[in-house]
Amino acid sequence: MSIFNKTSKKRILNIMFEWRSLRGYKAFCIGFLLCLILVINGIVIYLSGGTKFSVTHLLYIPILLSAFFFGFKGTLLTAIFATLIAGPYMPLDVKMSQNQDTFNWILRGVNFLIIGLLSAVILHIQEFQVRALKDHFYSDWITNLPNRFYMEEQFDKFSEIGRKMVLITINANCFLSVTNSFGQNMGEMLLIQLANRIKKTLPENWVLIRMYTDKFAILAPVSANREAFFWIKSNLPILNKNVLIKSIPVYPDISIGVAVSSFMEIDLWSFVLRSSLAMYQAHERNHRMVIYKERKTERITKSVRLLADFSQAIDENQFVLHYQPRISLPDKKVTGFEALIRWNHPEYGFLYPDSFLTVFEKTVLIHQLTQWVLDKALSQWWVWCSKGYFFKIAVNVSPKDFSNPRFLTNLRSMIRKYKVPKNCLEIEITENEFVSMSSRNLNIFKKLSDLGAEISIDDFGSGYSSFAYLRDFPMNVLKIDRMFISSIPTDNKSRSITESIISLGNKLDLTVIGEGVEDIESLEILTKMGCHKAQGYFICKPKDVESIENWLQHSEYCA
Repeated sequence: MSIFNKTSKKRILNIMFEWRSLRGYKAFCIGFLLCLILVINGIVIYLSGGTKFSVTHLLYIPILLSAFFFGFKGTLLTAIFATLIAGPYMPLDVKMSQNQDTFNWILRGVNFLIIGLLSAVILHIQEFQVRALKDHFYSDWITNLPNRFYMEEQFDKFSEIGRKMVLITINANCFLSVTNSFGQNMGEMLLIQLANRIKKTLPENWVLIRMYTDKFAILAPVSANREAFFWIKSNLPILNKNVLIKSIPVYPDISIGVAVSSFMEIDLWSFVLRSSLAMYQAHERNHRMVIYKERKTERITKSVRLLADFSQAIDENQFVLHYQPRISLPDKKVTGFEALIRWNHPEYGFLYPDSFLTVFEKTVLIHQLTQWVLDKALSQWWVWCSKGYFFKIAVNVSPKDFSNPRFLTNLRSMIRKYKVPKNCLEIEITENEFVSMSSRNLNIFKKLSDLGAEISIDDFGSGYSSFAYLRDFPMNVLKIDRMFISSIPTDNKSRSITESIISLGNKLDLTVIGEGVEDIESLEILTKMGCHKAQGYFICKPKDVESIENWLQHSEYCA
């Protein structure tokens, strides 16, 4: 690992350029100092006895320094001045009053010139190399656009003069699919064409930067925000036109995030973060452009934090399961529980599944979380069995888990570990997720059924129902969505729909559960309709293990 980080290297490059491009007062001071050194060297040569002695070589010092600071012209003048100082008027030997031969001081002057010019040539070559290194350091090698380090300098310049700025982050959402389908080279060609397309539309003092992967940024020093918004509105159709890459048309699918600098001080990377968060929000909501607003992007920031805290939450047992009972409507007795996950987050407090499950479902973390829930729920089932409570346990599973090749293997191991008999475990999938099920998922469901697990459709009636999965998939349970159950005492349409679902379930030999029962009237209506089971706040709210066991001991629903 290099002992210098990128910031240190950038500072070194800047220092080198500052010393190699002296102007004004600094140039005068350095020039005066070199002249003073020459004069002092002349005095020292004279006092030491003359040019006959080796002290004459001190004159090479100002010659070399002149080459470094002033290049060819500086070293040429210094060499001539040094030649005159140690030339015809400087004795060969002061004590002997012996003068130099003309050839002697001329040859010395030629040496001064050669050494000075060679030094200037070498330093010029080094300057060229350093300049090339600096250009490389500040530019992106694929698109030749300035990079993030160049943006730091521009941001500092605009900040010093008090310019208001707008940062526009542009993302080409098609980049990943292009590289996956056609290779990295095609992706790079896409970036180059997009970079050229954006550059053609920019005002003169706006800076286009390649940030990373598929993201560009525009730093616009504007006096009014509307200038940036007008540019986006005018050029978005142009940026989203198909890009032709090796005769293949590619739709860029641009998403744009905008952040506006406030009058309060803000560092560059906070500015970049705001613009990036707005861009991600635009992509997530299928919008073309989103302007950063603190409240609107809090959710994204929170999502990132929740993902980062996942491992710690597992290690520190921050996740807990609460259990909500279900009762059989004919005899009003408890038949089982639904396991519901909660997160006791140290900063955000007590979180319900809606706050974090959708975040984890976008990553492979959902596999680990599902495994934790299944193991925790089945281990609790085993504890209850040892206490004489023989209930069914229901667990919600994400369809993303079916892409996990270890899902069935892990579940089979847990069923064997806790000796779970057939039909004591219920796997719940929401109706909306069933709609997108494939033939591969059908095979997994058949294997789940072979393991003895029942399959439940949760929130039935809330999505775009398809009777095809009721026919093709090995279903066991229908759970009627709470939006119908909560309104059946007052809404005839909800009552008719609920009755129809119960009738359908009975004809398909499926167990029908009404969820979201919040009053005695709803419970009685479901019983009259022939619904098999019910759960809801009227019966019991979800509780932790200790509370639910206490409820079991005193509830009228427990025999």
